Amino acid sequence: RLTLYLSVPPSVFGAWSDAAIKNWGQGSKERVHVAAEKPFGTSIETADKLHRDILGPGLTDSNLHLVDHWLSFFINRHLMELRSLVLPKLSVGAGKVAKWDSTTFSRVVVTEFETRGLDGRGGFFDTVGQVRDMVQSHLLQVMALSLVDTHTTDAELDESKLAIFNKTSVFSCSFGQYDGFLLEPKLTYHPSFADSTLCSVNLAVDTEAWRGVPITIATGKTTGATIYTVEFYQKDGPGVLTFEIGREEVGLGGIKVQNWELSNSDAFDVPAPGFGTAGSITATPAVTKGNGFILNYSSPSLYFPKPYAMMAASLLTRQYGTAFVSYPQCRRSWEIVTAASPAVCLDPTPEQVKVYKAPETCGNTPPAVCYEDHTVKYLYDVAFQCSPEHNAQYASISLYKAKCNISSGESTVLFV
Repeated sequence: RLTLYLSVPPSVFGAWSDAAIKNWGQGSKERVHVAAEKPFGTSIETADKLHRDILGPGLTDSNLHLVDHWLSFFINRHLMELRSLVLPKLSVGAGKVAKWDSTTFSRVVVTEFETRGLDGRGGFFDTVGQVRDMVQSHLLQVMALSLVDTHTTDAELDESKLAIFNKTSVFSCSFGQYDGFLLEPKLTYHPSFADSTLCSVNLAVDTEAWRGVPITIATGKTTGATIYTVEFYQKDGPGVLTFEIGREEVGLGGIKVQNWELSNSDAFDVPAPGFGTAGSITATPAVTKGNGFILNYSSPSLYFPKPYAMMAASLLTRQYGTAFVSYPQCRRSWEIVTAASPAVCLDPTPEQVKVYKAPETCGNTPPAVCYEDHTVKYLYDVAFQCSPEHNAQYASISLYKAKCNISSGESTVLFV
């Protein structure tokens, strides 16, 4: 078979799919597989168009594989197995058996925080926002892997994740934008919505296992810390079970508890990092009085291949279901974040988006940012109000020039 990896502008996905089938299909459309890079669309409508473009030349849906490198993080790849290994060690009270559902956990939080901001990449982020950038793809995938039944086989994983998504809905979103974002290059002015750089998306998953358990996805830039975690909060208790899922990016990987006693601290075998079937290693929990690591992968002596290397290996070994996203999953993810309307999560109004600064500016502990007493609406209307003074002050700022209709090299200004 031939696999075409599309790391090209989405506008030419269809042309490349057509060329691959015509020139390399050797008379069989089934021979060609296409792996398409993120972002796959910016909305339901644009994703549907890309899907039609790629399949139009005759590619079958089962041969389209959408790239999400987060699925190739080691902890995420083994999340279901690690969950099943850790669960028997959690103490849930005399006579009770821990289950991976609402009887053991009262809340789930998926977190991705970054220390850095856009750092000159504003043009990439313009009209995108944090929900499109992180939630629709990476973090909804992590949520699904955190909730699916641990007995799910690789062959069943696609349908199992889709079943979770089909029962998932948004019930609220909150937003922030870091102070200084509007000074980024290559920004346009869109007065009806603001690009959030920080968001908290609150979801409900209406399955028998997770009904009534609030799920939160929290993600943002310029938060003073880099954190990739999934936290499971103990029902009727103070405990928190945390999976550190970003070993390849953050340097921290493992499973730890806070205020949650273990039922046993026996050594156990866990997956070993590496390519292919790397075997197993023995781990011994280091938990004292309910605090510490059940499993710690953070040792620098352990080798973790980069996610894109693992993804390429999955292409070569045809492990499509575990390392890639199917289009039905992608489309349903767009439906989730679109909610009742794009204004709910994707494109919040400027009044909804609070301005914040990094935690160190007010003495907060990261990732607790420092909120200002105004929103992006104030920045649009007052801080970047079109005026002769601002014309001089913001002469090189793309958003101000777009807002006030200033063209590069012009000496006249149209005030709005």
